[in-house]
Amino acid sequence: MRVRFWNAYMLLYEARDHPKKARGVSIAGTDSTPIPASPHLTDDKLSQLQALVQRGDRRGVFSDTIPPAIQRSVNEENLQFMRHRDVYCLEYLAFVRSLVAANTVEPEHAEKYGVVSLQLAINFLFHTYFRCKKRLRVELDIWITNVERILTNSQQSCVWFMDMMGSAKGTGYLKPFLLDCTSKEVRSGFCRIMCCAVKNYCTLQGKPEGPVESIIECLLKLLHRDVVENCKNCGEYFELFRSYASLPFGCQHLLKKDVFVQMIRFLLGPSADGQQEKSGPGHPKHWSSSQMKEFSPLHCTISLLIRNCDISLYESETEGGQTPANPHMIPSSNGDLQRVSEGMFQALFTVEHSKMFISECVQSLRECDSQAVEAIGETFCYCCWNNQSFSACVLQDMQSEIHELPPNELKPYFKVLTDILVMEDLLQQKRISFAIQGGKYQPNVSIFSTMKASSGTGTALGAIGEPKRAYQVVKFLVGLAYKTTAARDFLSDHCSEWQWAVPWLRKKLQSAEYSWPHPSLSNESSSTRTFQRTISAQDTLEEANALLNELEACDLRQATPPAAVGSSQGGSEGPQQQDRVEG
Repeated sequence: MRVRFWNAYMLLYEARDHPKKARGVSIAGTDSTPIPASPHLTDDKLSQLQALVQRGDRRGVFSDTIPPAIQRSVNEENLQFMRHRDVYCLEYLAFVRSLVAANTVEPEHAEKYGVVSLQLAINFLFHTYFRCKKRLRVELDIWITNVERILTNSQQSCVWFMDMMGSAKGTGYLKPFLLDCTSKEVRSGFCRIMCCAVKNYCTLQGKPEGPVESIIECLLKLLHRDVVENCKNCGEYFELFRSYASLPFGCQHLLKKDVFVQMIRFLLGPSADGQQEKSGPGHPKHWSSSQMKEFSPLHCTISLLIRNCDISLYESETEGGQTPANPHMIPSSNGDLQRVSEGMFQALFTVEHSKMFISECVQSLRECDSQAVEAIGETFCYCCWNNQSFSACVLQDMQSEIHELPPNELKPYFKVLTDILVMEDLLQQKRISFAIQGGKYQPNVSIFSTMKASSGTGTALGAIGEPKRAYQVVKFLVGLAYKTTAARDFLSDHCSEWQWAVPWLRKKLQSAEYSWPHPSLSNESSSTRTFQRTISAQDTLEEANALLNELEACDLRQATPPAAVGSSQGGSEGPQQQDRVEG
């Protein structure tokens, strides 16, 4: 098939008064000479137009020159068009990139020509390459890698860049390239350059000073207005804070500037200042789901700041005045934890504000990525350590979400709940009992109640239930029992409340169709209601069956008199092995 391309041009004229402009001249005029027609095409419009133009030239209609102002404007636009055509092309972009990379191969060249190369790279990136169309930014990752190599190998280049970014000119780049820019890859590239420069500069200087202070101050000024207006593009903004907080003295510096309180106020919105009504597990959301997806680095930063502070004074359980150290803490560079500020105390350990903070974090588990899920889990584990009120509030919210959310969104909740329940502190037994069996205020949303209600066994005849939710609960209980002895002992003491789930799961697997291994057919991530006979489900059934047999055998040994133990051991292995094979 032949493809034809047609070009079309449109001339736009703007009327302007000029002293030399001829007025009252008509193209038709008084000349009655007929327009010559084409000998072959009498209706040829193009030949008529050509004849009309020729007659106008003879009469002097088009003799006036273009006004100087219009001529200059046309020339400037033509020059700009030619420059853009020559600059914004792949060949020229590749040439400048190779010119910058020429002095980054050898370390001695990087130190000698590093500043000049970095100046060329930064000016070209900030003013040209970052503003190209996406189809021209095919080598963006190579550009960023070259700049990072210069910042790492040349100390003078790193100092120059940080001095430039700490000035009024440099801080003016932060908002356009971290928040206003609609291209995620450009924001990510700029963030990578900033993180590398700050890390190398702080390592070189040994402490945050000068340009680092100016950059942090400028970023904080953007938090409560510009970040809110561009919250869908704020992931790289908070990633810069997360990268700085991970440095040996970063958290200490940010805590002194009260960054934690400002981030909590941003995260909770008006609720942090008491402008909304008291919230529980279902308080009004300040952010939409699409906005919360950008808050993963924010949760990571908050987690780092919390775990750099000493919260042992707020532990409710002690054993003789001495308790084991919290394994989730992150001491600073000098090995000491920071003191909890008044704002952090209000956000974490007062009833009203801690519920809002916990509820927001629990809701974020379904929206954020795995890195944020890990950070939120670390925060919960750190604050739940020997703290009964914080533990109860977290477990209540987790139970409600597991009971109500769609089954395909429960995986991060079971992961965080497992991390909390395996902690071996003075409250481990109480937390396990509260989460699995339920408390007196919410017994209907306990793990046991959710499993029974979802399976359909405790509902009316013919009810289908939600087998995927019940299956995930069984998988959670089995995994928890194999990770901690306390959970195994609890399940052994309450065996009658969950042992029915093993034959129920076996029956579900027998009635379900076999599915080849495929991510879309998972019982934990797919949105369909049909229960799938996956390999993971079969492994869970085998583990649950083995756990049940082991607990029953343990109970049998405990119930058998000591004199009869030796005679009963030989005959107990056969039925146990038979049950495992049947699973």
